[in-house]
Amino acid sequence: MIAASFDSIVPFPSAQQCYKLGATLAELLRDDARSIGINGSGGLSHDPGRPRSGWIDRPLDEWFLGRLAEGDGRATKVMCRFDSMTMRGGTGEMRAWITVAGAMEAIGTRATIVDYVPSYHAATGLAFASWRV
Repeated sequence: MIAASFDSIVPFPSAQQCYKLGATLAELLRDDARSIGINGSGGLSHDPGRPRSGWIDRPLDEWFLGRLAEGDGRATKVMCRFDSMTMRGGTGEMRAWITVAGAMEAIGTRATIVDYVPSYHAATGLAFASWRV
């Protein structure tokens, strides 16, 4: 099991670096006979303990998940090119998802979005997805 996990502490890797990391992992593991899982864990839009705590950017979350479901994780590489409170907050955890998308799209599979819950109680956009190999 390979865990892709990024917190919200600088310096942040760019989304492009995360996607490339995933693609590189796929290339390195392509001929490995073992069963290998890549786990990306992180919330979608959220800003815990910060000025916008409780805020969820549902349009961003839905756009992001749509790109993964379409097998177009490359489109998400632009997300972290600018410095914003959105990407400095917990939303930056999407980098883990982008890493997994890079790996899975490199082998030709797209995400199945199992569920999306804009959980105001948890103050984050929650989603569950899988990539079948």
